[in-house]
Amino acid sequence: MKKRINSQSGFTLIELIVVIAILGTLAAIAVPTVSSYLSSSKERSFNAEQGRLQTAVDSWLSSNSNTRYLGKRQYPIIGRDQTDQALVNSTSSGSRTDDQDPFSGTSTELWNPLGGFQGADLSAAWSDGDSDGFRDVDGSSPDSWTDQSVVKGSTTYYVDARYYFIDFEALVTGQILNEVPESASADNKPDGSSNTYDGSYIWYIDHQGNVQGLYAFLPSSAGFQSGVYP
Repeated sequence: MKKRINSQSGFTLIELIVVIAILGTLAAIAVPTVSSYLSSSKERSFNAEQGRLQTAVDSWLSSNSNTRYLGKRQYPIIGRDQTDQALVNSTSSGSRTDDQDPFSGTSTELWNPLGGFQGADLSAAWSDGDSDGFRDVDGSSPDSWTDQSVVKGSTTYYVDARYYFIDFEALVTGQILNEVPESASADNKPDGSSNTYDGSYIWYIDHQGNVQGLYAFLPSSAGFQSGVYP
């Protein structure tokens, strides 16, 4: 009786090394390519979102039901209703402190002398006081929002930078947006809101009426941040 001998052979060490080297080369090529694609996809989404919000703001501004202040149409910003006519007419600008909450309290210091018909350039409104490269949110933080100066007549007034943040609650109530954007951070959330704000960007209206975004983690960084969306 003849015996059949089955010969079995595996990969040699050199073959395994070659395969591993090939896989490593492919990974080195593929990973950056995929990461770059994902990042560019997020950037496109950010730009599309910015355009969508601009359309919503423009629709609000051009609406016949837009409430006028001093005869001018108002933007949907949080500070549009924080206006005290007596203070506007006074010769005193009042005083302000950077740590005041613009969403609560009845202090006459919480006001906007231009109502909501003008935005502001907030690209330098956040001060990273300890220069640590990220935003500190605890009570002892040296980081802060700076007040924005507004000249009306011969008087310079100071307005909380946060008053220029977009009021998405108003846009939803006005049926211009279906819901609060997923990209909107907690900074855009007005007092008393039950909506969720978990996004990475603070959306605001600048001095030219354009929708702009600040990175919520470090608001001194404007526009799209690499790989971060929403």
